[in-house]
Amino acid sequence: MASNSAVSPNDLSSTDFSNSPDMRPIVSKNVYAAANATNVYSKKSSFIHRFMDVALLSANVFQLKVVLDLGSRDTYYILRLFFIIMSITLQVIFTFVMVVIKFFERREKALDGPEASQYKKRIDIVDKISNVLVIIITVSNVFIATFGVGQTS
Repeated sequence: MASNSAVSPNDLSSTDFSNSPDMRPIVSKNVYAAANATNVYSKKSSFIHRFMDVALLSANVFQLKVVLDLGSRDTYYILRLFFIIMSITLQVIFTFVMVVIKFFERREKALDGPEASQYKKRIDIVDKISNVLVIIITVSNVFIATFGVGQTS
């Protein structure tokens, strides 16, 4: 009679696979190290992004000073003034929106269930608003750069 070589699930429950190279867990320490490295990269990227925001705001304030110093002698005075003030205002609004997103993210982490999902929806909406603000700020700064900030004859 031929022997049955099939193994039932009950036979496997008491088997120790820790020494078998084919049965080790797929998740290794490298996955956790990669996740930690990603978190460090995210923090550094966020830190650098904040410096870039401050640099852009500083540049816009300087441009505003130059345009105000030139006054109505400047050919594109009103247009430059409009885009610079719009850019500065939107940057301040964007900063406020980022604070709101951080607040919602902290609240979401502290809650469970449907309340957390409500905060997730709010975060998504406010994040979309922040993306629109970034696009408008970028376009306004393209116009500022196009029309330049200097004396034209």
